[in-house]
Amino acid sequence: MADFDEAQAQSQLDELTNHVERAFIEYTGSLDSEPEELDEASIDEVLDRVEKSYGSPGNSATTSSDLASNLGAALLHVQGKTFTVTQVGTVRNIPGKAKVFGQLNGKQAYVIKSLPLKFFTIITTDTKGRCVYISTKRQEVKSGGGFGTWN
Repeated sequence: MADFDEAQAQSQLDELTNHVERAFIEYTGSLDSEPEELDEASIDEVLDRVEKSYGSPGNSATTSSDLASNLGAALLHVQGKTFTVTQVGTVRNIPGKAKVFGQLNGKQAYVIKSLPLKFFTIITTDTKGRCVYISTKRQEVKSGGGFGTWN
């Protein structure tokens, strides 16, 4: 199998995005009030729901992201690696948690998407690995997608 299959990557992004949105809505719907921030345990609970619905075990990691000037994805920092969409991040070090499935290497497709209550997710995927990041702090983002590289 090739390292990168664009159609397969898009299908995986769509599937993972649906799992993340559903798990996040289920979790935040059970809260008594709208939080300004979510602690790591809260995001872990959402990511565990994603892991169960996705049907594949993953590894959790504390992480951060940087956004470009247009509030799109710039950089994602996970387990000592960096996913680069653009070199210049103007909104830096947004805390979050990630779940990593497989290996994070080379070119991957990604999507950045707003979640309820102004939190957001960045999801990356290829044939060998996937990463699901959710911010623990509220931040406006510009939803979109494309390609980046893990180094």
